[in-house]
Amino acid sequence: MTPTPPFRQGTLRYRVMVAMAAYGALVMGSTGLFILHDHDTEVAAARTRVTAAVNLLAEHTERNFTAINLVLHHIGRDMDEVPPERIGGGSTWMMVQDAAGLLPLPGIIAVYGADGHAVQVSSAFPPPPGSDAGEQEFFQTARDDPAPLSVGRTIRLGGDGPLFTLTRRRVDEAGGFAGAVTAGIDTAYFTAFNRHLGLGDGAVSGIYRTDGAIIVRFPMADPTGPGIENTGLLAQARTAPAGTVRLVSPVDGGDRLMAYRRIEETSVFVAAGIRMDTVLGPWRTRTAWLIPTALLLLAAGVLAGRALIHALDRQERTMAELDTMRAAAEKAHAAKSRFMAAASHDLRQPIQALRLFLGILEETLDKPAHVQITQNATRALEASERLLSSLLDASRLDAGAVTPAIGPVPLSAVLDPIATQTGPLATEKGLRFLYHPLDVTVCTDPSLLERMVRNLLANALRYTDHGGVMLGCRRRGDAVRIEVWDTGPGIPPAALAAIWDEFYQAGTRTTGEKGLGLGLSIVQRLGALLHHPTGVESREGRGSVFSITVPLAGGSGDGSACQHREPSLHE
Repeated sequence: MTPTPPFRQGTLRYRVMVAMAAYGALVMGSTGLFILHDHDTEVAAARTRVTAAVNLLAEHTERNFTAINLVLHHIGRDMDEVPPERIGGGSTWMMVQDAAGLLPLPGIIAVYGADGHAVQVSSAFPPPPGSDAGEQEFFQTARDDPAPLSVGRTIRLGGDGPLFTLTRRRVDEAGGFAGAVTAGIDTAYFTAFNRHLGLGDGAVSGIYRTDGAIIVRFPMADPTGPGIENTGLLAQARTAPAGTVRLVSPVDGGDRLMAYRRIEETSVFVAAGIRMDTVLGPWRTRTAWLIPTALLLLAAGVLAGRALIHALDRQERTMAELDTMRAAAEKAHAAKSRFMAAASHDLRQPIQALRLFLGILEETLDKPAHVQITQNATRALEASERLLSSLLDASRLDAGAVTPAIGPVPLSAVLDPIATQTGPLATEKGLRFLYHPLDVTVCTDPSLLERMVRNLLANALRYTDHGGVMLGCRRRGDAVRIEVWDTGPGIPPAALAAIWDEFYQAGTRTTGEKGLGLGLSIVQRLGALLHHPTGVESREGRGSVFSITVPLAGGSGDGSACQHREPSLHE
């Protein structure tokens, strides 16, 4: 079993693992942030909704409390003008009944003496049994609290109810307590109004006192049950006129978001609440499918990452095998090159001896036909020798057996002999040959540079049928560019890079002997060895120009500038 490669920092496997971790963090982080944001959005929307509901309830309550207080004020003042002996009579009852008809909400009006005895009740004449209020909380509050208006809990008054009360205290001429006028408002109307607040199932609304007493509540609360004395709602309502708070109701245990608002000039406030289950229900539904979706995305990312890592493992194993094979091939190639470089003399010697024998044979022959055969054999042998020389030169370069001797060299000393020898060859083929020298000193190995230029000229002559070939020089800053121009068929743009490869031959060769395609490859290798950049430009149907860029030598002529200079291949 192949061991798993280590997760070294900087490796591709390490980067994939980091990317997987980042992907997982992104998926889970964005999911978590979305869930939190979605939760906060739902709560904020519910807060806005319940605040709007409580503001509507407060405006409705304030408007009705103001109207009820005005009715109680007038009936109290009218009662003060009735003689004591007539206060319990039928005419007074009719006056109280008419006042009850002025109430903005369905209800009754009751008039009490200072001892709590029911003097008049608008719903019945005379007041029914059980109408006295001396023991009722609303009457005791009116008696003991100097405030002109007080709000009491929900009660049943006589045969009526359930009612919540608004009581206005009556005083005598000396300012003492003289009784009370009370309006009992039917809670059914309040309940019907609260149903239209649209807060959903489990919503609650009500009127509360700042001492914790529940005046009226929807749904109806047990009057003897717990109030809101120890809740955050009451604590906050005592300190701020309006706001919201989340609490668990002591009445029914419901978890709600509550909004409240105090009623001005009274000790009461209204509140409305929406159940958190209603608020967070849609959010929980979305979260219920969002989390599995995120987990699926995470799992898909992990599986994709694992598959990529396994693919990378396979690729690394394949690359390792290829490296081993390449190293073996390079070792074999290097051994071949060393052998060819070492055996170059032994390989050339038989050919040189054969050429000598052919020369001797030609001198002994008399018949022209025999001499012609000998000359043809000599030319074929020379072509074979050139091909062998190209192969041996490439092998020596591959084996590193060529060590350049770079120094200051007059450029004309290298190029003039080449031009002299190339002119007749061009004339023999019917081509014009032009030579434009430059009188400069360059840093180079003259023999290797000569081989480069000869290969370029031989290549130009081989591929040119009409026109001519030119060898010229141009100064380019601190270097000289040697150029070989031809009017041959040109090179397609797609082949400009391939012509430098070993054994590559253009398909447009004209007449002449066929080479191995090593000439330009040797030129490029020698250029890399000498740090002389090579280049080519060509236009199909017009010709080509090959160039070698050679650095200039210093002016002293002692070679010091060449010894310390390291030309770049990209100059």
